[in-house]
Amino acid sequence: MEGTAVQTHPDGAGQSAEACSRIVAAVTLEGVAEAFTFARSCGVDPGRVREALLGGFAGSKILEVQGKRLLEEDFRPGFPARLLQQELRVVLETAHRRGLALPGTALATQHINALVGGGDGESDAAALIRVIRRLNEGKASAQPDSDGESRPQGDGKIELSTNSTAGDARMRPSVGFIGLGVMGRPMALNLVRGGFGLRVYGRKPEATAPLVGAGAVACRSPEEAARGCDVVFTMVTTTQDVLEVVLGERGVIAGARPGSVVVDMGTISPSAERKIAARLAEAGIEALDAPVSGGGIGAANATLSIMAGGKPEIFERVKPLFSCMGQSIVHVGPNGAGQVAKACNQVVMLATLLGLAEAFAFARGLGLDPQRVYESLSGGVAECRILEVLGKRMVERNYAAGIEARLHYKDLQIVLEECHMVGMALPGTALVTQMFNALIGRGGGREDSSQLVEVIEGLSKGRQQT
Repeated sequence: MEGTAVQTHPDGAGQSAEACSRIVAAVTLEGVAEAFTFARSCGVDPGRVREALLGGFAGSKILEVQGKRLLEEDFRPGFPARLLQQELRVVLETAHRRGLALPGTALATQHINALVGGGDGESDAAALIRVIRRLNEGKASAQPDSDGESRPQGDGKIELSTNSTAGDARMRPSVGFIGLGVMGRPMALNLVRGGFGLRVYGRKPEATAPLVGAGAVACRSPEEAARGCDVVFTMVTTTQDVLEVVLGERGVIAGARPGSVVVDMGTISPSAERKIAARLAEAGIEALDAPVSGGGIGAANATLSIMAGGKPEIFERVKPLFSCMGQSIVHVGPNGAGQVAKACNQVVMLATLLGLAEAFAFARGLGLDPQRVYESLSGGVAECRILEVLGKRMVERNYAAGIEARLHYKDLQIVLEECHMVGMALPGTALVTQMFNALIGRGGGREDSSQLVEVIEGLSKGRQQT
């Protein structure tokens, strides 16, 4: 965030567009500060988390520049907190005059106020993380559970070729894939295209048809899909779903052989992931958690961002398979660390989404053309991947399901449940969750999360939107 001038009233089009940029930047910065604090509390290196996030939907100029400052504790003035405070005050005064509700901006402003009030007004605005830390003073950074990392058992080490598409097919690992929905089906197809033989299982028989047509073997249960495989991937929705397909009756654990690797690529609770890894280790089975970011398009195009937790040597053995499904592939830490990184991804991405929703609601409230505001945001401090993906939908009010809101809501609940267990405060994340509560409550659960802009505008219902 750079700049020194403070506008008194952002009523001109140019000033209003700059105000929209500050809204997005401030709310995104709040999300980054909370995500890094969450990662540290979970015993995960926030530097590795940042690396993983930059390759996915959470990637932004704020994460790139201010995120680096947060990691290095470099709060020398770049954009002093007192100037951001003044700009946000102008935004909120304008919103007050126009009768517009901007809850995320208001919360970020309160934290910037606390930063300035604490004597850090001349520090860079990235020092906002100090306020989030103060909320959690007295907490020690958690370490992974003692049983959270898989212990070496069994002697069936699998050597994966470093080139997954070349060489004798007999040297390639056999692969199982469980969960053939919007994400899982294209991911599995990309593994087939990469030259791997697949055994697949999906709850809906019709979901297996494209895979069988491509040469995969359809199975009747996770146990059957895992039988004889070197690596088994799961891509199902909830923590309970993973527990059932991996540890349940006729689950993966019943069919997988000692020395094989189970890779969970869904988004679930980090603490549950560590417990699953421990149960698998007792059976001599290795485990990785490798949730993804990139949505259905990323899954189809094999451009997913993959953030993995588990033993480094197991990660390296499975990495050729990951390369068939994604572009940004980062080992974050031990078992559960991949899920922590994904939680951080959702905290940052959905905070940014809230910032964008408020920016567009603010712009419409001031009578600005949302398309022009979208264009102005694309090249400055507010530049972010989520603007490219969902910002356009907000402008066009196109909420046909791309990334269903109910899935983002589920991910936010995972973060808050983990916070509850360790006694941690992430106020911005809690606020975003409340906005998603409202979105789900108005029937938007199966529509795209970009519809969040309608919730923000609905807070000012009764105003004539331009």
